[in-house]
Amino acid sequence: MALNDVRGKLNDRPGYSLENYEMGMSNTRDSIKDVATGGHLVKVDFDGTQYTLTAPDDPLAHTRIILADEVSTANGELLHKLYDPVGDRFVTVTDAQFQAGGGQVAVYDGANDVFRPMASNDIYYRTSFDSYAHLVLGEGKPAFTKQSYLPTVGVTTILALDQDATFTFPTDPSDPTNDTVVAINETPSGEDALHNRVTLFYRDGTFESADTYIISDDGQIGSLSAFAGLTSGTAFKNELLKWNYQQILTASEFDGRTIDLVVEPQNPHPVRAHPMKPWGLLFIVMGTAARAAEVTTIGTFGFMGGQHFLEGTASDLAADVNVSVTPVVKFSDRWSLFPTYQGTYQGNRDIQELAGGGTLFQDSTSQNLLVKSVHTVGSWKIKPSVGGRMEWLRETKDEDWGEGLFDYRKGSAGLEVERSFSQRAGARLAYDYYQLAFPNYRSLESAQDPTLSRELVGEKVLDNRNHMMTLGYWSPLPARGSVDLNAFYDQRGYDDQPVVAPSGDLTATDRKDTVVSLMASLSRPFRGPADIRFLGELGLGYNVQSSNQNHYDARKAVFVADYYDYTQWRLAPSVTAVLDGGAWWVSLVGMYDERSYGERPAQDANGDYLAAKLKVSTLTTQLGVTRVLSKHLRFRFQTSLGWGDANTDYEKVYTYNYRMANYLVGFSYDF
Repeated sequence: MALNDVRGKLNDRPGYSLENYEMGMSNTRDSIKDVATGGHLVKVDFDGTQYTLTAPDDPLAHTRIILADEVSTANGELLHKLYDPVGDRFVTVTDAQFQAGGGQVAVYDGANDVFRPMASNDIYYRTSFDSYAHLVLGEGKPAFTKQSYLPTVGVTTILALDQDATFTFPTDPSDPTNDTVVAINETPSGEDALHNRVTLFYRDGTFESADTYIISDDGQIGSLSAFAGLTSGTAFKNELLKWNYQQILTASEFDGRTIDLVVEPQNPHPVRAHPMKPWGLLFIVMGTAARAAEVTTIGTFGFMGGQHFLEGTASDLAADVNVSVTPVVKFSDRWSLFPTYQGTYQGNRDIQELAGGGTLFQDSTSQNLLVKSVHTVGSWKIKPSVGGRMEWLRETKDEDWGEGLFDYRKGSAGLEVERSFSQRAGARLAYDYYQLAFPNYRSLESAQDPTLSRELVGEKVLDNRNHMMTLGYWSPLPARGSVDLNAFYDQRGYDDQPVVAPSGDLTATDRKDTVVSLMASLSRPFRGPADIRFLGELGLGYNVQSSNQNHYDARKAVFVADYYDYTQWRLAPSVTAVLDGGAWWVSLVGMYDERSYGERPAQDANGDYLAAKLKVSTLTTQLGVTRVLSKHLRFRFQTSLGWGDANTDYEKVYTYNYRMANYLVGFSYDF
């Protein structure tokens, strides 16, 4: 009878509860392990409209008040955000679903042997844990922590996970601060069948999947109708004893293998795992563990070969190579260091190089080093960083490396503060300072076109320093959607680029630019036919640049004020399809940009200025196919098409009107 109280108890304090546990599942080659510590009782008082959560054994703990039904609207539809006091989670349903009883949670009333919703003045006791870690161990591989949480800042005792815990998940190798998880829930055997599939996609490219079945002795999947109308505990228990429980677990670390768990209903009082944890119970071991500083090296190596086509002319075959290495140093659960090296060689030309009017380089190479320290304080993350970058760009193949006109060096330092409001919602505020230096520009500028702008003739005229502020917010949306909003403010100063006067002379005032960017990304996973999973995204962007710099064309003796001011907006839809259980990933991306200059005139082919202001638009499409060969190795194919169009015909300096395509074939290896 003691084990009946472990999960929770209605209107009476349970006689037993867990303080720590370790749970493991294995197929003898792979395993999954959960470890939780700091178990304590949570008392949930219900007054009919809200839940009051307290810790009866910790008088110094805070109190948490949660609405039972938080009503909102989205796209003209009434929604109900309901709290589940048993599972400590929220569920959002439509008003029609709510009126039909959707989202209601039944608790077992042992005194009356009945399952029923919580009523006013009911009290429910459950166990929560202050520390949790979920680990996956593939054969021959080290243990990998996929999920973990700790109390948020200012919280000593977790009462409600959504408000009181800070979660940690695997991060994107190219952005170690991005740990967003995409969860897809499915009913592969039909809505009425008791077969549920949950798949978690992590930002490091790995995944976990669990298929849960209620099946009969002859292998038939049970239906919801078998349990419909059962309200008494005895009736529910008697029906449950007719069925078996099966769960099939897999993960990318298992290399196609599974862990199969089958439970026959021989114990009328089966132990259940903590509701936030994976999906079965083989053993429980009480205890604690200590961990020293850990160093885990993650990275990727990629090689792609292909060619590009500009206005129907094919380039030679060329290669792209990139490598990224991050030896993550984890000193504790609250402090990690991310030193990252990135190196690239790009022999193929990117479609985006000419976007908005640009220069097409023959090839380029870059070296980048960034050191970021991440300090976790409850729900806060503080991330100071320092870095440097060097890029060499060759306009011709016979040009020596390091002598390119637009070679540059970049030094940067910054501080980011991030706050997690819940597992999928948070905000960030960041400040970055960086400098760009073009060491070769002055020595080669005399070789440029004789119509070179007056403002660009001088020493170190392209060198600039930047103060950039970033504000970001991300949050879940109804129907499993999510939104990511970002705003950027960049104040850019040029120490050696004087402002041009109407006479063409240079003034004593240096150039200053202000750039404001607003970006929004909406995403939503959904399921298609034949067990295909999709992730749709829509990106929106708006940029505005304001500069005090003017332009004087010495050849035409024409002065243009505010020459560099422009506004630009972007629309970027994309869809990714996941096929064959994650073995194939197919993505289709589109991007449309339109830039309008407020004062810069368009020009004819001779360079004469027209009355119309310059407008430039670009359209880019990209198809990508990835075949997962193993946990580490992926085959990749990518092809892109790009179009540029402008109301100017003068392209002696920059290319605005073009048709361009490319293709790349290769592989990536993640470690």
